[in-house]
Amino acid sequence: MTANCELPTVYAVRLANLTIRHKIGQQRSSLIVILGKLSVLMNKKYMITIISGTNRKNSNTGKIAREYQLILQEKGIESDIFSLEDVDVMQYNEAFRLFENEVLIPTTHFIIISPEYNGSFPGVLKMLFDTSRSHEIWHHKKALLTGVATGRAGNLRGMDHLADVLNYLKITVHPNKLPISVVNSVMGSNGRVMDKNTLIAIQQQLDEFIFWGALQTQPLNQ
Repeated sequence: MTANCELPTVYAVRLANLTIRHKIGQQRSSLIVILGKLSVLMNKKYMITIISGTNRKNSNTGKIAREYQLILQEKGIESDIFSLEDVDVMQYNEAFRLFENEVLIPTTHFIIISPEYNGSFPGVLKMLFDTSRSHEIWHHKKALLTGVATGRAGNLRGMDHLADVLNYLKITVHPNKLPISVVNSVMGSNGRVMDKNTLIAIQQQLDEFIFWGALQTQPLNQ
């Protein structure tokens, strides 16, 4: 997904410092990280990745992630969906490193859809952060959080836990964390959100995120 922006001086300086500190003999992957971040900034691009935060098949979480992607498309903004079904986060291997370089590093904005598992967010989502090269992947990016639950709380507690982890990783989290409660009742048989109030809440949350994330110059509802 692309959108026009000016190259922030702070990032240009930070990337220059990273390049200067890059020593001969260091791993090639470190240079890929630097060049990937520099490419995103110099090409004046944003990349939005929607993370479906579970590895369970045919989950409601995945359906909500798809709903977010479709609503963004209606607003003229492209995004990619990544499901934790698609990668083994339990070990750091060549496939995971490729996933880092091609998906995580170029992403500037994350939308994380997280189900409630036993009062928090899924362990497999935590492993995504723990297995990755955290300071190279996550630092100084932006995130939007949505909780999904069949109960009444919409994973409020889990989103607070997740926000704490993301803040530790130096990710800035948008304050509008949306809980989607009794998710089974707000979705139709076609897998789309049918409940009017839920759709209004998602629309408002995304409009705020687009403006806050500097993807548009003014709120879309004005």
